[in-house]
Amino acid sequence: MTLRQEFDKALAARDFTVAKTMLDAAVPVDTHPVLHFQRSAQIHENLGDVQSAARDYAILLETEPSNAKLWDQAGRFFYRLGENEKAANHIERANEISNGKIGCKKTLIASYRRAGNEAAVDVFTERLMLRDDLTGNDKLILAESLLQSGKRLEDALSYFEAGYDVMPSSDKMDSRYGQFMLKLAHQANKVKKLGLAKQAFKKAFQTNPDDYKQYIHYAQLLAQSGDAVGAKKAMKTADKIAMNAPMDYQTAVKRTQIFEKLGADQDAIAAYNVLLDIAPENAKAWDQAGRFYFRRKMDVEAVSHIEKALELSDGSIGCKKTLIAATRRQGHKKDVDKLIADFKGQADKAPKDYYVLADILAGDPRSFKEAREIFETGLELDDKSANSNKAYAALLNKIAQQASRKGDIDYASEHYEQSLKINPDDYRNTVRYVAFLVKQEQFVRANEVLKAAISLADETDIDHLGYLGVTQLRLGDAKAARETFLLAHENDNRNEEASLMRLADVETALGNHEGAVSYLTQLNALNDNRTANRERRIHVHNILQGKFNDQDKARMATCVNYYQKNLPKLDQEQQRILDEIIDRGICMTDFDSLFGAQHQDLWDEAEKFVQNFVNDPETKALEKRISECDDFNADPEFAGSFKPSIINYRLLKGEMYATEAAYQLYLNKRILDITNSYHEMLSKIRNVALWVNPPIGGKNIGERKGSQIWHRDQEDANILKCFIYYSDIDESSGATEYIPYSKVKPTRKYSDVLAYPNSSGYPGKFLIDTRIDPKDMLKAEGKKKSIMFFDTNGFHRGGYVTGDKRILTMATFLRPITPYADTNTKLSMEGFNEDDYPFEAVYGVKK
Repeated sequence: MTLRQEFDKALAARDFTVAKTMLDAAVPVDTHPVLHFQRSAQIHENLGDVQSAARDYAILLETEPSNAKLWDQAGRFFYRLGENEKAANHIERANEISNGKIGCKKTLIASYRRAGNEAAVDVFTERLMLRDDLTGNDKLILAESLLQSGKRLEDALSYFEAGYDVMPSSDKMDSRYGQFMLKLAHQANKVKKLGLAKQAFKKAFQTNPDDYKQYIHYAQLLAQSGDAVGAKKAMKTADKIAMNAPMDYQTAVKRTQIFEKLGADQDAIAAYNVLLDIAPENAKAWDQAGRFYFRRKMDVEAVSHIEKALELSDGSIGCKKTLIAATRRQGHKKDVDKLIADFKGQADKAPKDYYVLADILAGDPRSFKEAREIFETGLELDDKSANSNKAYAALLNKIAQQASRKGDIDYASEHYEQSLKINPDDYRNTVRYVAFLVKQEQFVRANEVLKAAISLADETDIDHLGYLGVTQLRLGDAKAARETFLLAHENDNRNEEASLMRLADVETALGNHEGAVSYLTQLNALNDNRTANRERRIHVHNILQGKFNDQDKARMATCVNYYQKNLPKLDQEQQRILDEIIDRGICMTDFDSLFGAQHQDLWDEAEKFVQNFVNDPETKALEKRISECDDFNADPEFAGSFKPSIINYRLLKGEMYATEAAYQLYLNKRILDITNSYHEMLSKIRNVALWVNPPIGGKNIGERKGSQIWHRDQEDANILKCFIYYSDIDESSGATEYIPYSKVKPTRKYSDVLAYPNSSGYPGKFLIDTRIDPKDMLKAEGKKKSIMFFDTNGFHRGGYVTGDKRILTMATFLRPITPYADTNTKLSMEGFNEDDYPFEAVYGVKK
């Protein structure tokens, strides 16, 4: 055997000490300089002499500066040493010399990443993606890099499969495929790309169908996405595969989480029992089980499990807060007091114990002061000042919330302010404080706090940007809300549907019809769930831009042409009414002035019909029920009703017929000539109603509901309503209040208050209080037989009755294209002479 062969044998056997003694003779530096220093570097590195190895690589690169392989080898050497910048520099040089053919891409990317240089990773991967000469291994490396960065996961899958398809088949390659797909599944799940995550899991199963842990992870994904059936199926597969295999602790924990997420309580209980059989001495497991039982209101089990956790850990593990809450829920006041007393008397409390105890006491107004003192004691013992200060601010915020619920507004305000001062960066608590201020109508301070919150919200708390935008919108700053919603949309892809809806709402509030339609259309494309409300909103925005579909164009043409050929001849009273509606949005008249005393018979017939309904036993019983209800919010019969204090003929009696005198009045030319002239076309009739509003009492007094709150109707720029009074109506009997000059078109004094149309139409008290002069608020009081015409695109409210009951009929007149919400409230034409009304389809009455 030659000396060279003996040397090579020593290297193969990794006997580097012997190899070092033979190096100079076996590979003379004069004869084989490159090979000599390569082997020298290898030997010195493995013997731990990295300085000599580095010297060897320096000599090599000085001797052969154009040798890409040597630069690559040196780069890998520096990577193994952890010198990431040197490693990256050397491999980059190898790439440069060889035009990308030499230079370990995997090591280069890892060097960038270990150095924290994600920008360099991005640049390098982008360059790789532009190349068309990538080898199969290059594609695998590129895919793994994209996956690790969490970016372009679909591209990562595509590159990996392309690389895998051309690589030689082997068990090692199949294992690499399975590992990649599992990582991809988890990464996709993390960013809520559930479809991709499911696809990756299924591919991983093909490579390794016997790994039950994969199915556990898959079940967890399906449970989180709401696929209960799929999750249970995956769990069964996992359990079947693992039937004879020992279960590890982490897998057992995941099983409890999955069954709990699915709401399968019995399965979850069984899973917790398995977990505790695996780890009977694990205090954390007992504590987790106790918290589960507490969430399921199984308080006896919750207490026993948490007590076991505390016993196993000498009191260090076991949620004392949950233990006390579970004991309190059982009504064991003495036991609760004892637990708290024992907790207080615990001699070796850690700072976190003081914090937990303070949090428990903060739930009781009698203990607010003590809670603060105990927390401050914990602060004195705690070195983690930044985190503990945040916790202290959160405690003060909790005390403020509790005080607010108890009605102690000053105490609540004081603690909110202290919380904000201690931790001004806590966006969640800041927004809670803003909500409190708005509720207390402290709008100046709310704006100050909100402006500070806006600066804090810059990508720091995506979860609550949406809430901030809503608050801004409520306080009238729609432009700021738009910026907030856009920031949330750009940085949070977890709930794209909610994000798009918010953006649509803010564009709506800004009067940007085209922008709102764009977002609403994206919503339709996102989930193909074309809700009636969404389609109606798109229709409204389009007609306000003058964008009509063919059907609407045809309907409009028919109605406009007929109107122009048959222009109504208005008398003096009709013209006065029309002029006032156009100018102010509202006009009052009375039956005799509009119809003439000679038509008293029409009134008598209409009033007879109304009074029959008012005196009907069903009406009387419901009237008594409404007036005697102490709290609509707490009464199951009324709690879900938008207008609980109204007795509505249609809801009580059913169909409404155009043959009835009370409704015929709205089809009379005296009214129709006004409504058609206002719309300058034949108008359709909707939302015909007969209402009785009894007086309210109890806790309902002082709380307006539904249409008793200031709002504007939003289906069109013109929405003309007509009320006919069948009782004297003043402020105490719920007279409609109206803000003249608040219609959006034409532009007048209050047109820009909550730009039209908002997705709800209800601006909130702040805008009304700060933007509307109370002197401009009109109360439409009137005697029986009064008639009120008003455009409800302007701000209005009514029906808040504390005195005599309000009795009236009403009808809404619209352009034929307006998609009014109450489209079911049409009059039936059954038994009516349709020859008198050849345009019944336009008027919106039904056969």
